[in-house]
Amino acid sequence: MGLEVRRIRALEGANVFALFPVIYGEVKLNEFYNISSSDVPGFTESITTLFPGLQNHKCSYGVKGGFIKRLKEGTYLPHISEHLCIELQNILGIPVKFGKSIWIDDDIYWVAVEYVYKDTGTLALKYSFEIVEKLLSGKTISHEEVQTYLHDLKKVLDEEKLGPSTQAIINSAKKRKIPIIPIDLRWSMFQLGYGKKAVKISATITSKTSLLAGDIAKDKYMTKKILERMGIHVPRGYVVSNLDSALDAAHKIGFPVVIKPLDSHHGKGVISDIKEDREVKLAFLVASKYSRKVMIEEHLTGDDYRFLVINGKVVAASKRIPPYIIGDGKSTIKELVDKLNSDPLRGEGHENYLTRVKLEEEEISYLRHQGFTPSDVLPSGIKVYLRKNGNLSTGGIAIDVTEEVHLEIINEVERAAKTVGLDVCGVDAIIKDIKRPLGNRNGGIIEINAAPGLRMHLRPTEGKKRNVADAIVDYLFPKNDDGRIPVIAVTGTNGKTSVVKLLGKILSKEGYKVGMSTTGGIYINDKKIISGDTTGPWSTRIILQNPDVEVAVLEVARGGIWRRGLGYDRAFIGCVLNIREDHLGVDGIKSKEDIFWIKSLVTEAVLPSGFSVLNAEDEYCEKLMARAKGKPALFSTKYNENIKNALEKQYPVIYVENNRVLFANGKTSEEIIPVKSINYAMGGKIKAHLENALAAILIAKLMGVPTKTIKEVLKDTSISEFDGRMNIINFENKTVIIDYAHNPDAILHLKDFVQILNPQESWCVVAIPGDRNNDILKKDGKALGKVFDHVIVTARESDLRGRDKDDLLNRIADGADETDCKEVRKIGECKAALRYALNNAKSGDAIFILLGLSGPEELSDILGSVFNST
Repeated sequence: MGLEVRRIRALEGANVFALFPVIYGEVKLNEFYNISSSDVPGFTESITTLFPGLQNHKCSYGVKGGFIKRLKEGTYLPHISEHLCIELQNILGIPVKFGKSIWIDDDIYWVAVEYVYKDTGTLALKYSFEIVEKLLSGKTISHEEVQTYLHDLKKVLDEEKLGPSTQAIINSAKKRKIPIIPIDLRWSMFQLGYGKKAVKISATITSKTSLLAGDIAKDKYMTKKILERMGIHVPRGYVVSNLDSALDAAHKIGFPVVIKPLDSHHGKGVISDIKEDREVKLAFLVASKYSRKVMIEEHLTGDDYRFLVINGKVVAASKRIPPYIIGDGKSTIKELVDKLNSDPLRGEGHENYLTRVKLEEEEISYLRHQGFTPSDVLPSGIKVYLRKNGNLSTGGIAIDVTEEVHLEIINEVERAAKTVGLDVCGVDAIIKDIKRPLGNRNGGIIEINAAPGLRMHLRPTEGKKRNVADAIVDYLFPKNDDGRIPVIAVTGTNGKTSVVKLLGKILSKEGYKVGMSTTGGIYINDKKIISGDTTGPWSTRIILQNPDVEVAVLEVARGGIWRRGLGYDRAFIGCVLNIREDHLGVDGIKSKEDIFWIKSLVTEAVLPSGFSVLNAEDEYCEKLMARAKGKPALFSTKYNENIKNALEKQYPVIYVENNRVLFANGKTSEEIIPVKSINYAMGGKIKAHLENALAAILIAKLMGVPTKTIKEVLKDTSISEFDGRMNIINFENKTVIIDYAHNPDAILHLKDFVQILNPQESWCVVAIPGDRNNDILKKDGKALGKVFDHVIVTARESDLRGRDKDDLLNRIADGADETDCKEVRKIGECKAALRYALNNAKSGDAIFILLGLSGPEELSDILGSVFNST
């Protein structure tokens, strides 16, 4: 059996492989398990002949040629595919270099490779597996086949690659450490910043760009009239809709004239220097293809200039020169144009710094006007312009003249931009001498354009490069504003939802508009907007793209981290509550070390100015501190060695001493609240809830929340306040408790609450997800038997996760049977199991329902009907 590619997936944020986006693939090697590159004669020579760039890969040796050395020594398919995926992207001009291959189990590997463009990176990894499999099988691959692979990749890349203007803005935002969220690459649309501080861009259009101003600029005649009324120099002109009117307008103005579409862009359909009626007729037909109405205006003499105005200030000026060719006495005009287009800086549309020149109707008409056709051989040294206008979008080139422009021209251009009302715009002008003011026939402003291209300023053909993208980003985000709101990410095996909800309540009380994701849904400003388990990157993005959110408090679950990465780049506070046995056997997780590896990402992806909040009582505390970024901050229900060391290093800490919650930060310390006043933890009697409360208190203090606010919330919050967590219902003199405990540690912590309730007998109706390994299921059963007198094991169909129901029930029941509990019973259907417990429990008993319910909707669906029929 050949190579089996089980999955290829894009991890779009920080992830378990890297703190930047990667493409991840899981492969089962099958027959290739023991085949290395050195086992196949000629393999190294074949792959390096096809992909010579692999010779520059350093690999583990850290020097060029290191990877070739590994190939000769013998390395395996996952490692080779990783390097080839990098190389395929490099060939396309994508500067990636990170890759990692990890052995998982038997012949199963994970391969992760950095990417910039998701679809291209995904296809590159797929092709890498395919190519390496063929070569290791002894098959040959021709250079033509390689070109086909590259052609396919280039086609995908062309669909998602950003143009120079958008890419420059994204690069500037990255330089400023401003977070970036892609919205729609088809429209070059991104969000810069998070929540309330976010701004959207679509190329150089920003969310601050006025729609009305854009409409004004689109209507060239309206723009002209508005500017004219403000005393700004513009050419005379008329709007017409038929040829007769066009001829009349041309005669009124006087030749030469310019004819252009009323609402076109990128210089399309514009023909200038028209000197007779015949040319008017031809130009009118061309312009009519782009707009129902056509503008006839005075032809100004001079050169073509573009001024880039950002927030009312000119930041760059360029002289635009129409595309031209120079004859060599041998080549036809068409051949010379093809040679011009072979410049690697030229591309289609706006994909590169210059645009390829097309020989279409407008260009051919202009050549004919000069007495040439595309098939003519141009005499040596003769320069021929291919168009009259110098727009870069139709093949023109640019020369930077920013420092040469007269101050009065600058002032008039800025006044024009402010008059129209565009925050970012390109002002086009025809000027004879840019070192003199406009007026006295020195020229005028002919257009104002929304969404101006930046190419001519970023990389002019001549003159100084202007990083105008920095100016746009600086306008959107003034100095010291990185576009960030506080992002607080909470993970751990147990307690995540409770900490997130308690912290959200504290921050809301303090006046913040909080966006919150939990296993029960997404909340914006205390209102649930989406129900369900929303603990992955998708829900994070919803919160971070909401313009009302001032603080994001995110429950981050293992599954979301593993399958898609984090939905943010860096958090202000990352918190790991605990590392416990759970999910073993899921997604290749074999041990608590694997859980640690995944969950530690939350404290690795923390800003340098932020905090990593850790449980000083957890066995992984020191290992987490070693990997954590930002400043460590610890919480504990007691004073221990980790708290002592943290105090000595002046790290922020929260701990309990003499039944008081104490906060220390550097040389300052204060008492926050007596433990007995923490209603949520029943005065400290439930240790797990006390730990949750301490974590929330510490994060709130790091957020600068006053102690008074924290105390008020802790006193007012009951143990049953959060859906699906310790919800208490009195039913026929029996106490029914609905909770989410679903792993050994969480179940054992329920013993504190059972002792507080002191029932006649304790019952539980429990369903555990079937994707846990056999050992964990048995431990779950043992924990249940140690806590409860009666253990009723059932299963929810949605939680079987590929396991046989009888096998699942038996595994859990076997563990409970090894304890001294009074009863262990297996009932396959949830309603029947609940009905049994409710019918057989006596007055004064407590019944714990551990079905993994996330909120009141599910409680009503299951419990309501059962209670009615009991």
